[in-house]
Amino acid sequence: MFVQRLKELRAKKDISQSALATHLGMSQQAIAKWETDKATPDPYMLIKLANFFGVTTDYLLGRSNNPNKSIFQEFAEGTESQSINHSDFVWLPILADVKGGPNGISYAEADIIDWERVEKTTIAGKNCIIYKVRGDSMSPDIKEGDHLIVAEQSSVDNGQLAVLSIGDETMVKQVYRNNGSLFLHSFNQAYPPRIVTGQELEHVCIIGRVLESKKKW
Repeated sequence: MFVQRLKELRAKKDISQSALATHLGMSQQAIAKWETDKATPDPYMLIKLANFFGVTTDYLLGRSNNPNKSIFQEFAEGTESQSINHSDFVWLPILADVKGGPNGISYAEADIIDWERVEKTTIAGKNCIIYKVRGDSMSPDIKEGDHLIVAEQSSVDNGQLAVLSIGDETMVKQVYRNNGSLFLHSFNQAYPPRIVTGQELEHVCIIGRVLESKKKW
């Protein structure tokens, strides 16, 4: 069923195998193997395909006939419930470890611990990830295990929340700059402010600004 769905979606979007391959960052031969049932995409690539065509992965795999709903939504909501427009959402990788560098956010596919669907209006066209909080330095507002939607950017304004790395350490902090120093504020009063100065500043990399926190229960 995946082969048929992929061909139908590609024809409907009027996109060639070569153009689709370019969008996905792979070879045209790989797409051809999918469409001749000689290979199947891995979960990461399946989600990229679903995002590109604006359908669910369940629809791509033939487990659902509704392109806008997963089989779990169909079961939970019933056939009479209002349809969710899947094209209004995007899937973001959830990361527990991420680094910043001159070319932006750096992480490997192996670093992705899960995926989460987010409304496109939330990220407003920005390149985003979801960072899974470790530690309690930002509690009670942000607790360990919470998910933060982070927009990739190399600097933030004073008082904004940021995910940043200092060497091999990744953290969430409220950031202030003053007279060439970096002041990192924790919400948890048990953690004193961290002031970064001198040569240590060379090891600081702002990964991105926190747009939204999502509590996990």
